[in-house]
Amino acid sequence: MAERVIYRGETYWLQTTGRYFQSGDKTAPERLLHRSVWIDHKGAIPPGFAVHHIDGNWRNNAIENLELLPSSEHHRMHMLERWQEPKHAARLREGLKKAREAAKDWHASPEGLEWHSKNGKAMWEGRGRVLSLAECLHCKGEILTFFPSRTKFCSRNCERNHDYRKNFTSERVCAHCGAAFTANKYRKTTYCSRTCSNRARVV
Repeated sequence: MAERVIYRGETYWLQTTGRYFQSGDKTAPERLLHRSVWIDHKGAIPPGFAVHHIDGNWRNNAIENLELLPSSEHHRMHMLERWQEPKHAARLREGLKKAREAAKDWHASPEGLEWHSKNGKAMWEGRGRVLSLAECLHCKGEILTFFPSRTKFCSRNCERNHDYRKNFTSERVCAHCGAAFTANKYRKTTYCSRTCSNRARVV
């Protein structure tokens, strides 16, 4: 038989969520027992707040066991508790996986593309666009850009060359002329130049 509690003449039934719910009077302003107890003792619950069970036992609805918390903090607290339960964590991960897949499909859909276009244009409305100067990290040339804090290279070619050159950290000695040179650490370069490489083949 389902568990129930009588409070102020109303019957509250224990739900699968662990909370007591009043299912009789559907016009009642509040139908959750712990919230009804708080309202009767402390007054209205402010918007953006939730009633929390201090000892974590949702069956203990004594006013001494209830406190008000910001809804975001209350939700975060219980989510962290659920993540500690292996079965619940597995369900949450599966739900997140499905949500990511659904979000990917929606963002690529005509509706999603229209939403991005609309919001992208709205973001720029009323915003003053000012061109500023930035310096290319590779060639040190000047760049005229609307986003100086984000623009790092003057061209895609400079970006590729910069990514390639940043791996030149291996100090080596040329196998032909004996000169010291710096090579890409991911390549088996044995000569300091193409000239030395060609001369080594002739010898």
